[in-house]
Amino acid sequence: MTQEKNWRGIVVTILFAILILILSIIPPDIKGDTPSFYFPGMDKIIHALMYGSFTIVVLHEFLKNRYFNFIKVAWILSGIFTYSILMEIVQLTLIAYRSGDVWDILANLAGILSGAVLMFIFKKLRS
Repeated sequence: MTQEKNWRGIVVTILFAILILILSIIPPDIKGDTPSFYFPGMDKIIHALMYGSFTIVVLHEFLKNRYFNFIKVAWILSGIFTYSILMEIVQLTLIAYRSGDVWDILANLAGILSGAVLMFIFKKLRS
């Protein structure tokens, strides 16, 4: 992998992590109302989609033109999961209008694992 592609992966990962940070710290309801399309458990689906997308982007950037190396993938997934836990801790301790939740962490993990499985299937289909 060239140095330029490696930097691209780092920049994309950082930008996506910043997007997740912003989404994690903004007030959950800007107007103070519950949206009309809200349903119980919707936030868990959003967590799973957010971290699943993050996983797909990071794995795509760092494993381009490479086979799934289990050790490398495990490190990447561990890093993403650690980041998701840190975001919940930030919400719990630093943001008054947010709350950290173990169920959110589990939803994050479900998204991370789903994203990894989708990338694995995609890689298998392309090879």
